[in-house]
Amino acid sequence: MGNVKEKLEANKKFEKTHSPLVASKNLAFKNGTSGITLIALVITIIVLLILAAVSIATLTGENGILTKAQNASKKTKEETEKEQIKVAYDAALTDKMAEGEKEVTAEELEKELQKIEPEATAKDGTNEGEIEVTFPSENKYTIDSNGKITGPTNDGSGSSGGSGDSGGGSTEQGVVPEFNVEVGEYDAGSGKVPVTIEVTNEVEQVDSITITNLDTGETYNAEISEKTGSVQVEKNGTYKIEVKATTEGVQKTGEKTELVNKIPVEFTKAQGKIDIIWVNTSNEKIDAPLAPALNGMKKVYWTKSGDEIKEIKEGDEGFTESEWYNYEAGKGSDDNISSKWANAINTTTVEDTSYDSYFVWIPRYAYRIIYYADAKCTQVAGYCDGDGEREITGNVRNKSKIEEKDEEKYIVKYNGFKYIVHPAFIDESSKSEEEIGYKFGGWDSNLPGIWVGKYESAKNTATAENSSSYGGSGTKIKIVPNVTSWRSIKIGDCYTNAYNYARDKESHLMKNSEWGAVSYLTHSQYGRNGHEISINTSSEYITGSGTNGEDANLASSTGNKFGVFDLSGGAYEYVATFNDQDTNNYETRYGNEDFAGTDKKSTKYATKYSSTNKTPNYNSYVPGDATYEVNFKNDINWLNDNGAFANPSYPFFERGGANYKSNGIGIFSTFAAYYGSSSSTGSFRVVMPGA
Repeated sequence: MGNVKEKLEANKKFEKTHSPLVASKNLAFKNGTSGITLIALVITIIVLLILAAVSIATLTGENGILTKAQNASKKTKEETEKEQIKVAYDAALTDKMAEGEKEVTAEELEKELQKIEPEATAKDGTNEGEIEVTFPSENKYTIDSNGKITGPTNDGSGSSGGSGDSGGGSTEQGVVPEFNVEVGEYDAGSGKVPVTIEVTNEVEQVDSITITNLDTGETYNAEISEKTGSVQVEKNGTYKIEVKATTEGVQKTGEKTELVNKIPVEFTKAQGKIDIIWVNTSNEKIDAPLAPALNGMKKVYWTKSGDEIKEIKEGDEGFTESEWYNYEAGKGSDDNISSKWANAINTTTVEDTSYDSYFVWIPRYAYRIIYYADAKCTQVAGYCDGDGEREITGNVRNKSKIEEKDEEKYIVKYNGFKYIVHPAFIDESSKSEEEIGYKFGGWDSNLPGIWVGKYESAKNTATAENSSSYGGSGTKIKIVPNVTSWRSIKIGDCYTNAYNYARDKESHLMKNSEWGAVSYLTHSQYGRNGHEISINTSSEYITGSGTNGEDANLASSTGNKFGVFDLSGGAYEYVATFNDQDTNNYETRYGNEDFAGTDKKSTKYATKYSSTNKTPNYNSYVPGDATYEVNFKNDINWLNDNGAFANPSYPFFERGGANYKSNGIGIFSTFAAYYGSSSSTGSFRVVMPGA
């Protein structure tokens, strides 16, 4: 027993002196430092495990960051696909409505859809009137005859839920409101038309209903009673209707467009606006214009410090890329003098002397025209676009000059309209010479834009003091401000000098279509927003001048230093255009053979017209040339500009007008030139394609 007792006592003594806790404590005391206990270590490990678990839960799981990011990416993809279906469906529906039909087939939808997503397909759905659309992502959607989009579903992962902007349906993020629009009859007493918007699907609350006239910019807020909104409108036009509704705490927006044409308005072309959208060389709408193709030129812009305007060139100290250009749209009906068009300097050398010339970039765009019955442009009277010249009722007065087989090349469908790609930028290399006529550009590729001489051309020896000698004895071109323009020159020499100015850049005398491209952009929301530019009234024909007593910049296409000058006043400007009905052979007498040729056919750099009329007419005009499309009546164009047309007696066009005329001159002025001979009041302008 004694031995056993002694052993037990020994074990207890050993445990007291050799347990891990005691050992660590003794070691700590022995070393003279603060030690860590086993309990503290265990607690630390537990805390780290908890933090790791929280981190993993934060990143993953139903509400994790990674999961949310994946869901957001998936949602963005789905919304993009639905928007593509909507755009394609609207484009196809526009074509059908023009034919008096309202039902889109799967084949028609697929044709439009594959312009956006080449691998997307469409086929008849399970139910009558439905079309099933499949994307490369394997997402499948259904669109019915009312344009309602449901889906997506995915064969690999099952239903993804969701609904398109033009349709409805419940999602975890709320409900997109669906609605019907009813346009009532015109009330002669009030001069208004009632519009009723009724939400048809299950939303908890309709927050707001707004309708915006896309042709005038006016916006109305509807009075809402439960799920129905009502508003009275005073103007015809195409309205964009937006309904905002909240379900489960999340607000969603549904939208569609509706034509209001019940207000009796007689068709007229007295007033009008140019609505422009930017397009790329594949004729797809883009949000910003295509970047300028410099072709070796140098960027330049201007800044204002107090009353001083400073020119800054690429390479100068302080040059900032973001200041170079900004094609800014105007607001409402106000004059827009904030848009900054891109400028560049081209340098040429004459007998070891370098000359800088200024050019302005006109980016590739598509346009449509809205005609108005009143001077303030508030009452829509009709349209001119890819569907032709139309009354507000839809009645087509003159069919479009764009043939159906060419629509893909010349037409861009957007917001329910057919915009016309401006002919100045068009590739026609695939056409035969007879088909081209060189009226729609005639280029070897689709141009991203054109460079237009910022000022009327001048001789390389020109100053502000040698107006009496029309710029001195120089024989080469420079394009600068504050010098006398090159005048007393026949049209054939204008053509030759412009052609030889910069052959490596395909320089040429401005064509009528190119004048139209500049004047339309000037009149659009990206130029002066429908306001008339001032006149260059310089009796000495000084380039870049304005109206006496006014800021000279108001005579530019932008109302500031960044625009094109001398478009109104200064000198008359010859353009590379001739009328082949001339019986006096003026084309070759004053235009020379390079200009019109011996067979009187259009070329890449000169356009043939064929007309016996002295005023603009449907049969003879070219879309975008700023003649018939902007002609009010007889020889009067928009803004009360002169509206004469090249004819057998006067076979050439002059544009813009001269400084000494107070009426009839401007960006839409057309004058039938005498014989193409030299004139002390006539000058010209150089253009270079953006390659």
